[in-house]
Amino acid sequence: MGPIWSGRPLAESGGDRAAPVAIVSVALARKYGPGREPIGRRRRFDDDSKTPWTRVIGSAGDVRQLGLHQ
Repeated sequence: MGPIWSGRPLAESGGDRAAPVAIVSVALARKYGPGREPIGRRRRFDDDSKTPWTRVIGSAGDVRQLGLHQ
């Protein structure tokens, strides 16, 4: 994950385990909410209505995981 751009990192004390939280990439934040701040918004990251809502607590810089050629 790239550096945190906005919001906060995950709590080291484990305080973020009570409810699902996420740090999203800047690209994902732009895709799902162009022009809007992602922090504090809730999302489901798949189409299953049984999936719990996840609260966005931060956004981080984009990284390439598969190499520069992909």
